[in-house]
Amino acid sequence: MNRNPKYRGLTFALSMAALILGLSCPPTVFAQGANSAVFAPGQKISGSSYAQWSQAWWQWLLAIPANRNPQNDTSGQFCATNQPANQSPTPVPVWYLAGSSSGQPVTRSCTVSSTNSIFFPLINVECSTRDDPPFHCTDEASCRACAKSFANEIGVDTLNVSIDGVAANGLQNFRFQSPDFFLFTLPPNNILKAPGGGTGFSTSDGYYVMLKPLPPGTHTVQFGGALSSGPFAGFTVNVMYTLTVTP
Repeated sequence: MNRNPKYRGLTFALSMAALILGLSCPPTVFAQGANSAVFAPGQKISGSSYAQWSQAWWQWLLAIPANRNPQNDTSGQFCATNQPANQSPTPVPVWYLAGSSSGQPVTRSCTVSSTNSIFFPLINVECSTRDDPPFHCTDEASCRACAKSFANEIGVDTLNVSIDGVAANGLQNFRFQSPDFFLFTLPPNNILKAPGGGTGFSTSDGYYVMLKPLPPGTHTVQFGGALSSGPFAGFTVNVMYTLTVTP
């Protein structure tokens, strides 16, 4: 969830950091709309589950300095920052997109390879040992309870994803919680605004989608969601990407 004040990858992609909880989805949900372009929630992609990818997504986002963090990006200029698909010598065939913590509509442009799947949160949240209240927690149990409580405030009817103008459905089945009480690293200038950077432990919860590799050409991907209750009710994620997909 990118938190408003802190809903950063709440994207909730909140400065607060974002959400997750694995649920199953009836096969019929994937028979129409844009779902042919979406991996089903029970599938493993490149050997990892949705929940595992959501955790890795947070570790990626939190490690990037705030001044070039894709979540704070208003144009897409930082889209390629620290992408696992660009890792050497062992690239990972998954490209991450970020949400936004501004609460305002954001439009970005990005170049992606047709060999990469595309993973992003609709809206999510994380709670950690390095966050300020109300996202601060001290151990795995308190962090899980914190992330779950904020994720429960997401309005399922606000979730949305469209690929080239065609909407996906069954998004209520794409909620995932991080499987571990995971370690993350913060640079000195970080989106949590934690003094000095360093390390911390977190859990996350929220809604995520993994797109199958898109064919070469220009594509639009729009996604988002909103908090319908709680102290941040009304916080909305609304992100549009124009993706140039290369062979």
